[in-house]
Amino acid sequence: MRIVARIIGGLLLLAAGLALAGVGGGGGGALQPLGAFWYGLSPASLNLLQAVIERYVWEALWDPLLIGLLQWPAALVFGLSGAVVLAASFLRRPARGSRPRGDSPDEAEDPARDSSST
Repeated sequence: MRIVARIIGGLLLLAAGLALAGVGGGGGGALQPLGAFWYGLSPASLNLLQAVIERYVWEALWDPLLIGLLQWPAALVFGLSGAVVLAASFLRRPARGSRPRGDSPDEAEDPARDSSST
């Protein structure tokens, strides 16, 4: 799973670099909005996403939320998303069945060892 997250994070950072370089749709330069970048690459998919969200998901999700996101710079959206996904892929989870530090069976409370019970 970590490999998949690292690949997705790397692709998002690559997309951020391409958006900064002005490659892609719209030709608006480094601070090109995400909506213009996407529309330049594939206008049909952007229109399809709008229609699906407004009809089948929730109309209010498109207008205030996604319209606001589409107005942000594409490099910022891709870069932050990629950085978060990559950072999350490097987080370590404890292995199954392992105990947190300090909870070893040797350190369990033993009334015979406890000096305060006498």
